Amino acid sequence: MWKVLSCVRAKNPSTMGLTRIGDRWTGRFIALAVAGAPGLSPVWIAAMVVVAMVIGAGAGYYVSVPADGIVPGVHVAGIPVGGLTPREAEAVLAHRLEALMERPLYLHYGSEVWQEAPRAIGIEIDLSGTIAKAYAVGREGGWVRRLNEQLAAAWRGIESQVEIKVDQARFDAWLQDFARRVERPPKDAGFAVRAGGDVVVIPSEMGYRLASDGLAQRIARAAVDPYARAVRVTVNPVEPAWTTVDAEALGIRKQIASFTTRFHPADVNRTANIYVAAQALDGTILRPGELFSFNQRVGPRVEAAGYKEAPVIINGELVPDIGGGVCQVSTTLYGAVLLAGLKVDARTPHSIPVSYVPMGLDAAVVYDAVDFRFQNNTSGHLLVRAWVEQDRLTVALYGEGPADRPVGLETEIVEVIAAPMVRVVRPELAGGEQRIVRAGREGYRVRVWRVIETPEGIKKRELVSRSYYPARERVIWVGAESAV
Repeated sequence: MWKVLSCVRAKNPSTMGLTRIGDRWTGRFIALAVAGAPGLSPVWIAAMVVVAMVIGAGAGYYVSVPADGIVPGVHVAGIPVGGLTPREAEAVLAHRLEALMERPLYLHYGSEVWQEAPRAIGIEIDLSGTIAKAYAVGREGGWVRRLNEQLAAAWRGIESQVEIKVDQARFDAWLQDFARRVERPPKDAGFAVRAGGDVVVIPSEMGYRLASDGLAQRIARAAVDPYARAVRVTVNPVEPAWTTVDAEALGIRKQIASFTTRFHPADVNRTANIYVAAQALDGTILRPGELFSFNQRVGPRVEAAGYKEAPVIINGELVPDIGGGVCQVSTTLYGAVLLAGLKVDARTPHSIPVSYVPMGLDAAVVYDAVDFRFQNNTSGHLLVRAWVEQDRLTVALYGEGPADRPVGLETEIVEVIAAPMVRVVRPELAGGEQRIVRAGREGYRVRVWRVIETPEGIKKRELVSRSYYPARERVIWVGAESAV
């Protein structure tokens, strides 16, 4: 339960219950003081006489407190209730206080103002508690405290606290909703790429969080105040995790490499998977020397992450599975890594050649089994961007600046491996009959070269990978008479 002291003071001090004591009573106070102190020293008797004279002549008043009524001069929310019994006070206060719960509060933040009725946000008057609080004025504590409160109420008036009840769950729900109106999450700095490949920093933005400390008490005070019903709302600044200064300090300025592959948008599920994986990859920042893991960055290929069922290569065959198409994203990234001259830590070709890159340029991935990893072996930070435009997927790498020489990739088929032929005699087939059960596939050994052209026009070739695509046997069923 919250206790709130109303800010409204009694406009005129009440003299109800004050009775003038004439000078003739002073002697009686003295007589009482002397008579009530047998055996005391003259000093104590003199002190009591002085007190009696002060009370009787100086103050000149005493308070007449009703036996079953509230001390005269007590107010609640600006409403005089002195001299009333609790039942009478309840009749006077009930309508007036309850009406306050329907009058709107005004919550101010900046140039915006919201109106909320206290009752609508879970605040109610505790009428019995309020009356009990008023009745207790001048009746609790020692005689000095009681007398002081009685005199203060009668002479200048006392404003008694208004007790309220709060539906905490309802109030908290409203406070959470109100916070969404005024709060703004911080925005980290980012990067944008201009048409020419230059990188610019997108400035960070401060956030704001509702300053809730003390807000509930200010709302409660305003709720029971007939006049001051405005509440000033404040916020606390929230720093972004990554500021403009942080982004500029990375020194990412230019594109150093990019690689593009194409896909068929008509394959809706596979296209969706490419989008999801590219979005997970986009915006990656690598520190100098940092090792990048595709599986760790992109995460598991599951429906909860947005992946759909599409063809994937398993044991040399295309079969439907969740996440088909993600390998095109890892392959496109691999091409950009090779062009940038970064150090490849782990890369595995598919079991069969893929259609979207030449042989030797693919990088297969299977979560928790086959990963593509590379290291930022440059002296600066790297930014990875990945995006889709129509039927093209592009991955680009950005750093301190581009190489001053053109770089290309060349594939070389070192060996073509014929598909083995396997004939199986089947008694159910007629003599001379043949049936192709598996078409088979040739195998390949491939090398990939990075070609760097010097300013003088001389091309330098560097071997960057060797790939092996195993042949797949051709299986034919034949009739018994033709099995020769």
